[in-house]
Amino acid sequence: WISKFGDKKAIFRSISSPTSPSLVESLLGKKCRVIRGFVCENSEELVSAFEELGLHDGETAVIRPVDSVDGRASKIVRSIEEVRLYDFADGTVVLRENVQLDKAPDGLPITTSVAYMKGEIFGQ
Repeated sequence: WISKFGDKKAIFRSISSPTSPSLVESLLGKKCRVIRGFVCENSEELVSAFEELGLHDGETAVIRPVDSVDGRASKIVRSIEEVRLYDFADGTVVLRENVQLDKAPDGLPITTSVAYMKGEIFGQ
């Protein structure tokens, strides 16, 4: 997967070209909603991404390293100042909207994913 499509950078747009669709958006079109977010390399880009998402102080966003798989390095930010102070200790990150997941009748969150197997992305 990583050698062919890369890491989370394939899912999210780059803040350096915010109107260009991500690889996943290009492949899936309108079939699946992709969480809005942007790949950021530095503090200036992170601030731009917060603003591009239309967020204001008090509204939450998530900063997550592009190579994170378990969410432990994720950080919820609630202000432009928190965004400015982020230290990029884990390298390139995604700043994305913080979404409330739908829940199944048993209370467990319902999430969507893109499945990849033997060189193909399912759902095409």
